[in-house]
Amino acid sequence: MNNNLSVIIPLSTAFGGEETMRLREEALCHSIDTFYSKHTGIELIFVCQNYTMSENLFTECAKFKNIDKGNIAIEALLNYPVFNKGWCINVGARIAKYDTICIAESDMWAPEPFLNDAAKHMNDKEYKWCFGWNKLLYTSENERKKVLSGESFQIISVGKNIVFPKRGGSEGGFVLFNKKFYFDIGGCNEWFEELGGPDNELARRAEAVSCTYVKFNQFVYHLWHKPCRDNDRFTRKHNRKLYCHIVGNIQKTNRLLRKQPFGNTEHPLCSTKSYEELWNESYQDAPFA
Repeated sequence: MNNNLSVIIPLSTAFGGEETMRLREEALCHSIDTFYSKHTGIELIFVCQNYTMSENLFTECAKFKNIDKGNIAIEALLNYPVFNKGWCINVGARIAKYDTICIAESDMWAPEPFLNDAAKHMNDKEYKWCFGWNKLLYTSENERKKVLSGESFQIISVGKNIVFPKRGGSEGGFVLFNKKFYFDIGGCNEWFEELGGPDNELARRAEAVSCTYVKFNQFVYHLWHKPCRDNDRFTRKHNRKLYCHIVGNIQKTNRLLRKQPFGNTEHPLCSTKSYEELWNESYQDAPFA
């Protein structure tokens, strides 16, 4: 495996609060220990939006023999109240020092078969991006401990406390990008907020430009957490409208996003101007519909 990997991990209490985030940190430590500690040259970038990363997480990461303390960066974003994952990831990409970036969600658990598959892609010099798919896991506290300890656990289809992978899966959770390619398509879209759409929108833009859709052979697992209900319906409706517009205008969208100062630490781009306004100013002959 090559030694050029910057791992960007966005953290926020937007989904489930402080208690749920501590459980995520447990899963995150396990994924890092399973994979990254086996390889040299790993940079961990924690981008914390309105969230204070626990000393325990930093301490645990610093214990991994192949991760130098100087390769653990923490960027705190405190000036914007609404969770914006794309903004967090863009901030991380701006400070990443390696040519390969990995977007690793904090609420994912990556089993070793998945991570071994990831290593194969990172050794491929021709790759531009590779998308992970995730399945949702509902776990009781006891089952969660078994999963994280690597013990076998039974998959049950009924019951109150269950481990139940949802059919199919969802795009995102663990994504690799050649950093130059990521910047060439304008990074993540900072006009998607809270729930719904940012992973799919990024995949559509990357797919259209590269004419490829490389998917990991293994699933990564999305740990259950309390959903964010504040403004949920509004943001999903807004994000769906934005997504539909973008997939019909991908090349223009990439050109537009590429010109923006995305990934600045003061605020996300959506806080200064709506996407509709930005689009209409840039493409007067084809107004946002």
